[in-house]
Amino acid sequence: MSKQYDDESRAEAVRQVIDRGYSFNDVSKRLGVSAQSLYKLVVAASPTRENELERENLRLKAELRRAQEDLDIQKKPPRPFPKSKGEVRVHFGAQEPLVGKAALPPSGGH
Repeated sequence: MSKQYDDESRAEAVRQVIDRGYSFNDVSKRLGVSAQSLYKLVVAASPTRENELERENLRLKAELRRAQEDLDIQKKPPRPFPKSKGEVRVHFGAQEPLVGKAALPPSGGH
């Protein structure tokens, strides 16, 4: 005569093997079921657990990708936009700015 267990008891047996790391033999002896029956329960529950882990993994990868894109945007130097359609801006890199009279264009008549 076989024992009948409710869904909660079966789920607890599976959690003891998967989450808590107990061996099939230990759990099956405590519950009075065969190790083969317990193994079948764990295998039946495993795809659901794998799907949960896979979904979490995909979510974390997407979050990491968004964070990396945000960092890449922050690393790029700001691009100056022309104020008018015909304006051209010239950037000379890390040169020192001209200071004083040398920076002013020569005056016409003085």
